[in-house]
Amino acid sequence: MNSFKLLTCAVSLALSASALAEVQLTVPSDVEILAANEADAELSGGLFASDKKLTLPDGENQIVFRYAPIYSQGGDDIQLQSKTIIATFEASDARLNFDLPKYRSALEAKNNIENLDWRLLDQAGKVVAVKEDVLTKEGFQIGRNYDDEAKAYNQAGGKAALTSASTSAVATTSAIAATTVAATTAAATTKSSTSAKTADSTHSSAKQAAPKADNTAEEMLHFWYQKADKETQERFKQYINQL
Repeated sequence: MNSFKLLTCAVSLALSASALAEVQLTVPSDVEILAANEADAELSGGLFASDKKLTLPDGENQIVFRYAPIYSQGGDDIQLQSKTIIATFEASDARLNFDLPKYRSALEAKNNIENLDWRLLDQAGKVVAVKEDVLTKEGFQIGRNYDDEAKAYNQAGGKAALTSASTSAVATTSAIAATTVAATTAAATTKSSTSAKTADSTHSSAKQAAPKADNTAEEMLHFWYQKADKETQERFKQYINQL
């Protein structure tokens, strides 16, 4: 199998593994998901859908969110906000839902939303164990970067900190990097074997073909590297430096 096929197979397997994320969190319209596993949260669902979906990998996950219900008062709409909550939980092959308080009025919400009483429930209605904390930021609250704040929180070891890295991103990066090394090795072995067994003319053709396979593998590697987020790119660099 040439280097292009090796790389294609590994990338396909890596992407298939990431596509098999089994945890799906239903997100109501009055909940803002600000980050998930130290990255931007990608929600699926229509623009005006009452609920959206957040798909996460099996295992440990972390979300940063805010409860922001809207109330009508005096002909105007008033939106109230809870504190920014960072929460970590473990689940596999699960469909999860928020269980949030339904305040009867804006006044009731104002009096209680600061100490939000919420839960995560699985498809059987059972409460999912959650470690939670308030994600705070000193000074002005304009232009917060929740990805970086979550990462700093985890590095500091807060009570709701992740205990493991994002396994899907690490697995994908490692698979691509490992396959690139294997593809390069396979190409070199094929080139050496061809040189020993063929005539000078065939040898010349093989030498011309080999760089093409190497270049294809390199192009694929560059493609997936550019597709990755900054955190994944950094983990990829660290992986390569260890080889």
